[in-house]
Amino acid sequence: MTDLLRDGNAARATAEFRLEDYRRKYFPSAVSRVTGIFLFDDIDSAAQAWDSEEWSGHFNSDYLTDVGVSADQSSRHDSTWITMMRDDENILVDGWKEMAVGYWSGKAASDQPIWERIIEGWVTIWGVDLKARALKEVQQYWPQSLPLLAVAANSSLVGSCDGAIMPHAIRKGIHH
Repeated sequence: MTDLLRDGNAARATAEFRLEDYRRKYFPSAVSRVTGIFLFDDIDSAAQAWDSEEWSGHFNSDYLTDVGVSADQSSRHDSTWITMMRDDENILVDGWKEMAVGYWSGKAASDQPIWERIIEGWVTIWGVDLKARALKEVQQYWPQSLPLLAVAANSSLVGSCDGAIMPHAIRKGIHH
């Protein structure tokens, strides 16, 4: 989400919000790309994404880890459709709506799909190494956040959502 909202990504944000409008209108039961949590559905899909030129810059293998998922709702999609419906400048191409039908329907775009799972719910990071590196980063760059991190960690142990971190977008007004 932060990458999407950073300066220089206006075309990508526009494409995502147009795709979100399309989902709301035609596939309302599918989980939103804007508010959902993205996961690779299987290790083969993760490996394909890392090897693909279209995905370069989107993922850092330092953060690849096993997770536990508690999903209230999920949708499974071939993310290849997303790369097909945007050009090199992240602008939606002609015919993107037809491709969006394939994406939101959960159809494979090719014989080598890159399956992503979008969930509404919670993800628990199991990788201890990743947790330790994240703690060091918080200690180095945001030491004032350590008490909040302690609240979040302790809250999760008792099943509370206090201290949970999640993206949130608010639409203001009608824009065409």
